[in-house]
Amino acid sequence: MDILSLENPWVYSAIMVVIWVVIWGVLGVFVFDEALVATAITGAFSGLAFALVFQYLRRNEENATGP
Repeated sequence: MDILSLENPWVYSAIMVVIWVVIWGVLGVFVFDEALVATAITGAFSGLAFALVFQYLRRNEENATGP
């Protein structure tokens, strides 16, 4: 299925946000003893930023002309 492929930027971005929320949530709650909501928000914004930068770099690489 092409819709659920990691090449789809929407699917990739959603997966990255979920992964970052889980990682920040676990680290924030169990390691740093912070509130779960705050760490989930931080993870969501971090994952979104990572996904956007990755998609931007990938598009630039695809559009670049090689030597």
